[in-house]
Amino acid sequence: ETLKDLAVKLERKYDVKIHFENKEIQNFKFTGALENETIEQVIEAIGMAANIDYKIEERDIWIKNKN
Repeated sequence: ETLKDLAVKLERKYDVKIHFENKEIQNFKFTGALENETIEQVIEAIGMAANIDYKIEERDIWIKNKN
């Protein structure tokens, strides 16, 4: 599924808000299963798989292209 669709699920599951620096990131596609990972573990895995940077500030997560 796309990162945009995955973000909606993560926002609901972890009560966070995910922000994208640009729209192209939202189209990245992912497969896999999530069980009992923390939101930090999930975002770290996404960051490594998609080569993106992220910043977590309380309940907001900012995702952007890696420089």
